[in-house]
Amino acid sequence: MSLPLLRSYTPGLFNLIKPIASTIFPKNGCVKYSVTKKDSVEEMLGHPPKPKRPLMPFFLYMKDIRQSTKISKETLTTHEILRIIGEKWRSLDASTKEKYSEEFCREIAAYSEQLSEYKKQLAKEDLLKIQEARKNIAKEKEKRKTIRILRREAIALDKPKLPDAQFLRFLEAVPDRQPDEAYIKYLRRKAAEWKCLSESEKQVYKEQQANALKDYRMKMLEWKGKMIRLGKYEVIDSEIPRYLKYERILNNSRKKKFKK
Repeated sequence: MSLPLLRSYTPGLFNLIKPIASTIFPKNGCVKYSVTKKDSVEEMLGHPPKPKRPLMPFFLYMKDIRQSTKISKETLTTHEILRIIGEKWRSLDASTKEKYSEEFCREIAAYSEQLSEYKKQLAKEDLLKIQEARKNIAKEKEKRKTIRILRREAIALDKPKLPDAQFLRFLEAVPDRQPDEAYIKYLRRKAAEWKCLSESEKQVYKEQQANALKDYRMKMLEWKGKMIRLGKYEVIDSEIPRYLKYERILNNSRKKKFKK
């Protein structure tokens, strides 16, 4: 990973350098990170997991062919793997496809029975809570999608970039990564060097960041004013609830002018 790429992810810097977080941020202490299974809505509400819906015929075929061939994620992207398997699926004879369709029908029938039994174990109130939770999750997912779209639009409209953090400025000022040095090892080494710097040495980077932040805030004020003039209220904070206040301000202003 190059420094420009790391800089582009500055808002999520802590996530990028998890293995050395305790070195850069010693006050946080040592944090353990582990991959955990994502709980279902039912499990989050304290209920047993819901029966899993069976795979569609194509995905049953994909599961078989992935196990019997050398198609690997290590050498191919997910898109390439799906394209290869899709071509193989289209070239299958009708009888082979029918075999997977019959398997799916058997599994979906068993799934329907399991789901029916599962719902009988839950009270009506529990089912309503699950349904409401699913709706809320869907709303949050749609909201996050909207925010991502608005943020991309804001970048396209030349939104000023947040200045680099102090540690990133230090990385850029002293780039001494060795050709055969893994990037994570390089980060660990630079983090140790950063930790050993005196306050006076760090002050240089603090002042650079402070000046950059001051310039950034001025540019953001100018950019927000430009977006309001263009009617792009929704991209100002990249969050729909927040831009409504700008619309109310504009509407109130128009009403006052109309009354005059």
